[in-house]
Amino acid sequence: MKNKAKSEYWIEMAEEDMKDAAISLKNNRFPSAVFHSQQCCEKVCKAILAFLGIEAGKTHFPSSVIELMVIRGNKYQMLNKDIETLERIVALSKVLESQKEFPRYGWEMVDKIIMPSEIFDANKTNSFFKNAEEVVKLGRIFLKGF
Repeated sequence: MKNKAKSEYWIEMAEEDMKDAAISLKNNRFPSAVFHSQQCCEKVCKAILAFLGIEAGKTHFPSSVIELMVIRGNKYQMLNKDIETLERIVALSKVLESQKEFPRYGWEMVDKIIMPSEIFDANKTNSFFKNAEEVVKLGRIFLKGF
């Protein structure tokens, strides 16, 4: 069963993460900005799943759930433009989801840890932030279309 109210809560939380990402980016706290951008994308994907009546459960890869349960096979009989929007959301979200725990914990090597601040610079972070902004915009467009 579709859950429009729950999807709105997910979108609201995603927008809060975007605000946190923007503040972190402005203050050159790049790992934090990437983390909040990543969280934003996850929440937009969970909003879409909730809207469609799919319980995502505890996952940090909800874009894969959209890809497997919604896009492939198109069991929801969506218009091509809606499928294209979801495909774009999934592609952008996967880029951020692929960062996994790096924004929080860095990259652990045998004898050291590469710090998150060494991994993420202004250019990379701006790119991730723009991805998340587009995911929010597209998520809103998708949800308004129904």
